[in-house]
Amino acid sequence: MKIGFKLTLIMVVLSLFSVASVSIVLLLRARTNISTLAENYTFSTAEKSANEIKSYLDGYWFTSETLAQVLKQYDNFLVERRRNMINVILKGLLEENPELVGAWSCWEPDVLEGNDRQYSDIPGSYPDGRFAPYWYRNGNNVEMELLVEHQSFFQRLKQAGAGESPS
Repeated sequence: MKIGFKLTLIMVVLSLFSVASVSIVLLLRARTNISTLAENYTFSTAEKSANEIKSYLDGYWFTSETLAQVLKQYDNFLVERRRNMINVILKGLLEENPELVGAWSCWEPDVLEGNDRQYSDIPGSYPDGRFAPYWYRNGNNVEMELLVEHQSFFQRLKQAGAGESPS
């Protein structure tokens, strides 16, 4: 073999090796960059979605907190009109907010007027007088029924420290 051919062969092999090395380095960097971009995009999208969900839920949280603050003022309602007033508030809340599905209020026995049995004929009251109306949307209508299983639900909230009694 002639020396020119050997040098050419060595140069071609070194060139191929150089091209292969540069290609591998570029591919590794590209992979790292693509992974970083994908991760950043994923986190950005997740954060944006989380903020949208939080904003959406904050509005309803504000509505529920406002309702709770209004209902804490039950002492300012005329005693004989308290249950009717609460029913009007809950029904009105649903009528004015068509995106809401339901609203309810569950009271401990004898808290509202001090004598639940006397008010057992008011809509939203159980036969024993306990007041637990559940207003809900039924198509285009807003209807009311008694809150079912309120005893166990209310007790769990109270045990968790979330069911603060206003009395």
